[in-house]
Amino acid sequence: MHIANFHYVLMALIGAGGGLISGTVGLAGGIFIVPALVALLGTQAMGDAISVSFFAVLLNSLSSTIENRKSRGKGAYWALVNGAGWYTSGAAVAALIVAILFGRHQDAISKPLLASLQLLLAICMLIPRRWYESLRAARTRLKDATVGSIVGGVSTLIGVGGGTYTIFYFLVHGRDIKDCTLTSNFVGIFIGLMGIFGYYGGTLMSTGGSLAGDHGISTLEKGVLIGFGVIASPLGVRLQSRLPAPAIKKIVVIVLACSASYVLLRA
Repeated sequence: MHIANFHYVLMALIGAGGGLISGTVGLAGGIFIVPALVALLGTQAMGDAISVSFFAVLLNSLSSTIENRKSRGKGAYWALVNGAGWYTSGAAVAALIVAILFGRHQDAISKPLLASLQLLLAICMLIPRRWYESLRAARTRLKDATVGSIVGGVSTLIGVGGGTYTIFYFLVHGRDIKDCTLTSNFVGIFIGLMGIFGYYGGTLMSTGGSLAGDHGISTLEKGVLIGFGVIASPLGVRLQSRLPAPAIKKIVVIVLACSASYVLLRA
């Protein structure tokens, strides 16, 4: 196979992997896409990998959310979404601010930082359920908005949709994990959207009105990656409906642990 064609195949596989992760476990796909692109293209592509991931996070989350709405019904879907309004608002505002700063200072993200934040995500999911119950407390608007802003900021820093933190937060407050993944996809839409606006806005401000060149990822390759993610996300939602909740949690932990370990070893 010609090397250029093989590159497109790799982009398709990375995009599809991110989409399946988004639909199945509610992580939007960035947690897989960023390390995969950095491994493929090198550390110099970190900024470009994160910017591509923002688009994937937005569209994968949107695709998964639409499929969830179809499968669950309008009433059940909106009940879950409306219960996360303040959390989502906090995440969106923080994502925009952090993305602007990242767009202006793209060298601020290192591979050890990326891996450490991913590893923290995995640790969150390893906390036993009985601990969730001991941590459980009443949700308030201020609490939702504060935690959402922290999640939005940290997630944007590494180009992900905040899925694991969002899942963990709503698990602590009593939601079923499949409901948590739906909420996570909904929040991921806004983190991805604000990430795109903030990143490119910050980049334009720091360069005086011009965008930096790509580091090995052509526009067509980005389109292939994002397109296959959008196609695979609904398939992930359908797969989730057939999986027991404990299996979904295990998949989340395995994906995060493998991603973090790989990046740490390559750092």
